[in-house]
Amino acid sequence: MTESATKLLKSGRKADALTTLHRALARDESNAKTFIKLDGLPALIGCFFAPDSEILHAAAWCAINLTAGVSLSLKRVKLLSPILFQFLHGSDVAMQELCAWALGNIAGDSASHKDLLVQQGCVPALTELVSK
Repeated sequence: MTESATKLLKSGRKADALTTLHRALARDESNAKTFIKLDGLPALIGCFFAPDSEILHAAAWCAINLTAGVSLSLKRVKLLSPILFQFLHGSDVAMQELCAWALGNIAGDSASHKDLLVQQGCVPALTELVSK
């Protein structure tokens, strides 16, 4: 399931791929590991640039499930976290919440991930979000 979703995602069939991927990542940690092994993260990150809110929300759910299911390398966190940060300042409240959740998963993974997020400006961004 994860392999086919990753192939769909890389081929541009985002809606179908994200639905399948979201479910697969929620089901089993091994699916997250397979997704990372197949180098699916760049394709997932690409979905965050879609103009369609359905695609954006589905990508954010995938990020939540991915970050909850597997420990990402610092290299991968450096790729994903800036994308998640940008939505904390946006006008889509659902995206703000989803991206904050994914960032919380990343921060809770390890001290090095937490430190990186702090360096990237996570605390002021989240403080601003909760003070609205």
